[in-house]
Amino acid sequence: MVAVKQLLQTVFFVNDLTRTAEAYSRILGIGPWDRFNWTAPLAYDFKNRGRAVEAHERLAFADVGPTELEIIEHVAGDSFYSGYMAEHGEGVLQLDFTSSNVDADQRELEARGGTCLQSGRFGDTGAYAIVERPSLHVLWEAACMANDFGVEPDQVGVPQDRSADAVTVTHVDEVAIVSNEALACVEAHGQTLGIEGWHSDEVERQIEYRGQGSSARKAAWSTDLAGLSLQVLQPISGTDILTTFLNDRGPGVCYLGAPVDDLDHAVRTLETEGMELLQSEPSDDGRAAYMWHPDLAVIWRFRTP
Repeated sequence: MVAVKQLLQTVFFVNDLTRTAEAYSRILGIGPWDRFNWTAPLAYDFKNRGRAVEAHERLAFADVGPTELEIIEHVAGDSFYSGYMAEHGEGVLQLDFTSSNVDADQRELEARGGTCLQSGRFGDTGAYAIVERPSLHVLWEAACMANDFGVEPDQVGVPQDRSADAVTVTHVDEVAIVSNEALACVEAHGQTLGIEGWHSDEVERQIEYRGQGSSARKAAWSTDLAGLSLQVLQPISGTDILTTFLNDRGPGVCYLGAPVDDLDHAVRTLETEGMELLQSEPSDDGRAAYMWHPDLAVIWRFRTP
């Protein structure tokens, strides 16, 4: 029975995998990235909505604490990725969980209202199925890791000449979905994926958004997935990154969160790397800053621990 307790991977869809991996290595010190050509003979038995197809993607993986970051670039073939990203744009569009029986979990997720967009196999024992249910606002993948990929990856490493003062993210512990129907999104995660233990609150804070002081209020649901906070947020009043994200892109994963030792130092340092400070605010554990760089493909929320 599907009951997700831990987030295996947080997945970016991008146009240029190498550019994105190099940006994460340079700006946030995340890496090395193990990079694979995701096509035969490594990956095989592709099915796009149940129809056998040939496909070629590039994938890269890097570990960041309770989850792994994965980058996907569509190269060729008839996978769903190219059309899906053309509709939704670059960003975090998929979350993965570990499955011991992908075929059985796919059938169960479909019985619970999901639609399988793509499935396939890789290595000796690996398998996956990517399922969509619109009210989830993000794709979910059931994944069984291979014991042996059968090929060695090449790597995108962290630059050896990074400054000792550079910001290094070693722990991603927040994934935030923004929705204009947050309760329905939370309920869909419970019904479809068995994700439970949600806590809800309404939060109003004085913020500085793009240099202007204002007040913003939001409804927030959160649950713990083995040390990672999965959040569903709905703006109620004010203008902030949540309302802007909804207006520009619609519901989806708005930001990833990570702790830093010194927030002021992190903001100054990341601004020299080209990141833009979008919003700052008090947080439950100190202060938080939301920053953006187009090559990172998602907003990052940094906070003092």
